[in-house]
Amino acid sequence: MSIARRVLRGTPLLVSAAGAIVTIASGGCSKVVHPHPVGNLMPPPTMEVCVQVTPADAAAQVTLDGQAVDERGCAYVDRGMDTVTVDIQAEGYAPVHESAPAEAGQTLQYTLTPAEAPPDDAPADDAP
Repeated sequence: MSIARRVLRGTPLLVSAAGAIVTIASGGCSKVVHPHPVGNLMPPPTMEVCVQVTPADAAAQVTLDGQAVDERGCAYVDRGMDTVTVDIQAEGYAPVHESAPAEAGQTLQYTLTPAEAPPDDAPADDAP
C-alpha cells in the first residue's frame, strides 16, 4: 500500500505569510526614494550656553535663568529668549547678577572681583 502525496503548487501558506509580514514591517513595497530624510527635523526648543569664570579656583556657583550649570559650565536655556540671566556666587568674591545676550553655543566670560572686607568699626572689648 502506498500513500499518495499531493503535489504543492505555488508557495506554502506559512512562507507567504512571513513574506507579507516582512513587507509590512519594512514600510511596504514602495520603490519611492524620499528626497528628504523622514522624521522630526525641528531644532530643539533649547540651546546650550556656557559660562567661564575667572579665577577658576573660585568654586563659584553659577546659574543661568535659575538653572545650575554642569561640570563644563554649560546649561540648556529656552531658545526663544534674547537674553539670559546670569547669577554667580563665590565665597570671598562679589556676587554677579546680570542679563547677557544669549546665542546657541556661546561662552560668556566673567572675571570675579574680590569682595570688600567688612569695616572694622566694631568697638574693642579690651576696655576695663
